[in-house]
Amino acid sequence: MDGERGVRTSLAPSPSAQRVHASTSQSSEPLPDLPRQMQKNACCKQVRTLAWQYSTATRPQNGTANRKLGEPAQSLHLTFPSQERRPSTCHALKLSLCLNVTLLAFLLTGYVGPSVKTTFMPEVEGPVIGNHTRIHPLGIVIGSVTSGDRVFVAPAASVRGDEGRHIRIGNDSNVQDGVVVHGLETFEGDHELPENEVEVDGMKYSVYIGNRVSLAHQSQVHGPA
Repeated sequence: MDGERGVRTSLAPSPSAQRVHASTSQSSEPLPDLPRQMQKNACCKQVRTLAWQYSTATRPQNGTANRKLGEPAQSLHLTFPSQERRPSTCHALKLSLCLNVTLLAFLLTGYVGPSVKTTFMPEVEGPVIGNHTRIHPLGIVIGSVTSGDRVFVAPAASVRGDEGRHIRIGNDSNVQDGVVVHGLETFEGDHELPENEVEVDGMKYSVYIGNRVSLAHQSQVHGPA
């Protein structure tokens, strides 16, 4: 009996051994997958290398841009594509602003321009505008036109001396909305066409409008007149 108890006593684990075994069994976790962890570390290292190469390639060419891989960086300066496009974007904005200002100035002064050289207009002529004359931004005065003082050309009015030469508008007259002033050709090839002209005070005109005349809305004056 003593021998059997001795055998049983020797085979039974001690309380301390039981606690160690229990703690070991409770806290046991699977060992990490070393090959997968190594692959992850290698991938992270490759990403960091590519990021450094990109920052070096996009960095301005200075003294630190040519340092070799592995050397300590004095100052890390990243240049992104959006920052590289800023100068060109600013230039485009300035150009757009200048064009808009030019267009606004053009509209606020109306269109006053020369005629086009043709067989019936051998000489290019531009309008002569009198003092204190107002041409609306939507009004048009082209070619051989002479305006007196204090003349008003309203919106959508068109005074074209690009076919019949010498259109005269007297002082204190107004050309109201939608009015068209034009004339038949007074010159063709190498000779003048007097039948398409009127004579006032010894001068020949395609259209002659005297002083203090009001041309009503959407009226049409077509020379010779």
